[in-house]
Amino acid sequence: ALENKCLSCSEVKMLIDSSSHFLCIKVEDVSSIEDHLETTEEEISNDSNQEVYIRIHVDKGQNLIGKQVPYILKRDLPSDGRRIIQRCCCLKNLSGLENFNHI
Repeated sequence: ALENKCLSCSEVKMLIDSSSHFLCIKVEDVSSIEDHLETTEEEISNDSNQEVYIRIHVDKGQNLIGKQVPYILKRDLPSDGRRIIQRCCCLKNLSGLENFNHI
């Protein structure tokens, strides 16, 4: 599983570039957003077009909260500190994504 995997800055920037939706919020606001997502326990395969939800905790990332432009997220991503995948799962459908920024 990808949970607890540490990511490099460049890996996070690559994920930002390949995402269709994103959201930068405080830790205490995560459950109110995740409660609206319908996820599955399906395995994530590399060659599929599945919609995947990935939650990344960014140490020292307070300046990212509320940002809505991918370029600014990548520019302001702190190079020190850790970037850890906290959750990674398939989405059953697109329900709940209306709470995210659409690229």
